[in-house]
Amino acid sequence: MVKYLIIPRRSLKNKNMPLVKSHISTNIQKVQQHLSDSNLLPQDRDELVAVFSKANDEDLGPIVKLFAEDSSWIYKISKNYKAKQEHQK
Repeated sequence: MVKYLIIPRRSLKNKNMPLVKSHISTNIQKVQQHLSDSNLLPQDRDELVAVFSKANDEDLGPIVKLFAEDSSWIYKISKNYKAKQEHQK
C-alpha cells in the first residue's frame, strides 16, 4: 500500500502555489526496492521479502541502511539463507 503525505507548499503571502504529494515508504518497501534493484533471481528475491516481512518495520531500519551502503550484503544474506534452508532439509 502506498501512502502519501500532503505537504502544503503555500505561504500566507502566496496562496497560488500548488500542494505537493510526498511519497512515504516503509522500511519493508525500501528493502523490497533494494532487492528488486539487485540481480537476484525472482524466486530468491521473493523468499527474502517473505523473510524480511516477518520482522517489525522499525527493526528493518539497519537492514535498509546496510543495503544502501553496500549492496553486496544482499547476496551474502541470500546465500546464507539458502544454505540454512538446505541444511534444514
